[in-house]
Amino acid sequence: MAGEERTQQATPKRRQEARQRGQVARSAELSSIVVLISLLTVLRLWGPHAWGLMQIGLADTLGQVTGTGASEAALSQDLTATALNLGRILIPFFLAAALGAVAVNYLQVGFLFTSHPLKPDMNRINPVAGATRLFSPRALFELAKSMMKLLIVGWIAYKTLQSGYGLIIQAPAMAPLDMIGGVGGMLLQLGWRCAMALLVLAALDYGYQRYDYEKNLRMTREEVRQEMKQMEGDPTVRGRIRQRQREMARSRMMQEVPKADVVITNPTTYAVAVRYETEGMSAPVVVAKGQRLVAQRIREIAVANGVPIVENKPLAQSLFRQVEIGQEVPSQFYEGIAEVLAFVYQLNRQRGCIREAAGRSQ
Repeated sequence: MAGEERTQQATPKRRQEARQRGQVARSAELSSIVVLISLLTVLRLWGPHAWGLMQIGLADTLGQVTGTGASEAALSQDLTATALNLGRILIPFFLAAALGAVAVNYLQVGFLFTSHPLKPDMNRINPVAGATRLFSPRALFELAKSMMKLLIVGWIAYKTLQSGYGLIIQAPAMAPLDMIGGVGGMLLQLGWRCAMALLVLAALDYGYQRYDYEKNLRMTREEVRQEMKQMEGDPTVRGRIRQRQREMARSRMMQEVPKADVVITNPTTYAVAVRYETEGMSAPVVVAKGQRLVAQRIREIAVANGVPIVENKPLAQSLFRQVEIGQEVPSQFYEGIAEVLAFVYQLNRQRGCIREAAGRSQ
């Protein structure tokens, strides 16, 4: 139905296809703020030491440049050393920014590599589609978010400069290093305040991105039905489902073997486990059966749990072919089952007597 609303949650298949196209819930604002916080953290921890190294390096360079008799080769070597020293100072900032960006993107979308967004898409240059996107709810949200960021940063900058007004007035009369330290500290404080405020806005933006992502992935009931039909029509999927069902049924069946009273065998081709409780059952029940490898596994479990194994070829074949698991044994097999159970009960009494005698002798 063309006008049917998208009220159904996206299926795993739909989510996987969207992920392959690069459609994921991701907030660019959150990534930017995490990178900014990483840089501010490194600046807070590494900044004083980096500033000291820069002062030493700059003093050495200026001393060499203003010295007398400095050759062109010596000056080039000094400038190269200064550039390398500056690079070593800036390496922690680059690493912090890179690690922050990788970590926040991984936490948002996991590991994802796809070239689909790079493919040409005519809708991107379609003026009608562009106008539609321009006045879409997402565009309005982005506009409101930009205005909010501008207001937040402006207000924080105003309050910070207001509190540091005295330092700004006294800056021209201060020593250069003191002025740089004072102004730098105020700017660092401004950066942290903006980062913390924008982090809250980025968290809200991430929540909206997830909401919008889930909303765009929603499906109609008809789309869900069509997808289910396609999946059920896939022979590979049907085969996997049937295999899984057989494995689960076989596992449940094997769990019933230790509870059986006897296992009737062919002796190698068939094995049928039977249980009978005089109080709760009107007739014996087949709790497990199998042939070849399954029969061998039933016999192994029976031996491990002390369940008697009785060879009766005609009875084992008939029960395997005519009685399903969980069904009562038909009346035509009562005589054969009664003989087997009588033998088992007698065997159990003999074992009990032997154990009792062994206990008295000790």
